[in-house]
Amino acid sequence: MLSLYKWGISVDQTVVCWDSGNDISLFQGEERGIIVGNDQPELLQWYYNNKTPFYYLAKDHYGARILEGLTHFSFIQ
Repeated sequence: MLSLYKWGISVDQTVVCWDSGNDISLFQGEERGIIVGNDQPELLQWYYNNKTPFYYLAKDHYGARILEGLTHFSFIQ
């Protein structure tokens, strides 16, 4: 988050992609996030316990999950 402030980037201009339970700590604020990994059980459990409009569980496969999430958050069409 400090890097965002350093470079003058707002939270609404960012999205984080994660694929394991180790990455959950990235979400301490209002950052939008896309779950892109192998849907590991601990990550899915965290997602379902913390569902908000800021998080998106992609359904496609491999790198297409990132594109799916970016489309969901209107970063791309």
